[in-house]
Order: sequence, then C-alpha cells, then structure tokens
Amino acid sequence: MFTIGRIVAAVMLLGASDKNPSNHPTLGLITFFIALYGLWRAYKTGRKGWLAGFGMVAILFNPFFQAPLNPSVWTFINIGTAILLIASIGMFRVHIRRSKEKKRERITVLPSGEILKDAEFEIKDDANSKKILGE
Repeated sequence: MFTIGRIVAAVMLLGASDKNPSNHPTLGLITFFIALYGLWRAYKTGRKGWLAGFGMVAILFNPFFQAPLNPSVWTFINIGTAILLIASIGMFRVHIRRSKEKKRERITVLPSGEILKDAEFEIKDDANSKKILGE
C-alpha cells in the first residue's frame, strides 16, 4: 500500500510540477501523509538519511503551516519530492529483504521444536537422525 501511495503521489507531483500545494489541497494532503508514513518507516528501520528526506517533505507539504514560496521554487520542490518518493521504493525493499535474510541466518528451528541461534546445532539421536545421516 505504501508503494502505491508513493507512486500516486509522485505522478501527481510531476503532473502539477509548478503548482503550490496550498492551491491544490489534495496534492498537499496526499504528499504530507505519505511523507509522515515514510518518516515513521524510516525511523523504524533505522534509515537516518530517509528520515531526514521524509521529514523535510512533511514540513514542506504541511497543511497547517504552508511555506510561502513562489511557483518557480515549487517546481523544483515537486520534482525533487517525486524523485525522492520513487527512489525510496527501491531502497526500502532492499533494506527489508536484507533484514529478512539476516533473520533467516540467525534462527534455526529443529523438528523437535527447539530454537537454536546462529545455526549451530548437532543432530540428536532419534528416529529421524538416522534417516538424515543415511545410517
């Protein structure tokens, strides 16, 4: 859902690249809430660079206190925000994939239900161990 929201916001920003969000409240609100959610996800995953990027976007598109900038500045802000949103799609997926791989490497569940960390274990004497070892 977050990915779809970022794509929709990026397309809207590119379509209205010279528009001030105060003149188009839907554009500002969607971008603001996507940036807030991105801010929270960046905080939870420990991505400090993305935390700063989404924080700046949330401040700029804040519906309560609009930044009084002229349309030529909003053109660069809207295009830059669209690039940030599209780039964040790939970066968050890479980070999530890497964290899942690390979790898989660290935990092993044996057939008996025991959980071992760091995948260091010995096969115990039971009926299945002889089948596994080929004895």
